[in-house]
Amino acid sequence: MIDPGSIITAASIVAGFGVTVLMFRLQRELAISDANWRRRKQESTTVTDTATWLPLADLLVLVAVLMALLVGVAPLLMSASPSANDLSEAAAASAAATVLLAGYVPSILAHYNMLVGLNKTRRNPQPLEAIFVLATVTWAAVTYVRVLGSFA
Repeated sequence: MIDPGSIITAASIVAGFGVTVLMFRLQRELAISDANWRRRKQESTTVTDTATWLPLADLLVLVAVLMALLVGVAPLLMSASPSANDLSEAAAASAAATVLLAGYVPSILAHYNMLVGLNKTRRNPQPLEAIFVLATVTWAAVTYVRVLGSFA
């Protein structure tokens, strides 16, 4: 039987890393938004704002954090003695959240065209980024099912 503390630790590490990533991303987008505002205030002519958005890849981090905390940690903390079903779902969610974070790395690199070379075209999502995100979500779903099945 797996130790609930190990699952909570793993899920908490995933959540902590994910929240840190999201805070850096939000800080970057807020800085761009602030620069847009200052530029509009200083210039009397119409200016084109620099676009702000969260890349599709960031959804991987957001889902990983929510999955780790709401399915991996919360059910185990709410029960004095979690059932085998609670443990298996928490372990599966923690494993899937880990996969989502692993897939974030190539996905965000693809968003900035760092895997195939930089170009001037900016889209959200970038084509390669969308492929990596879809592959990561598929991999995470398979991982969740496999871990869940290993407890049966």
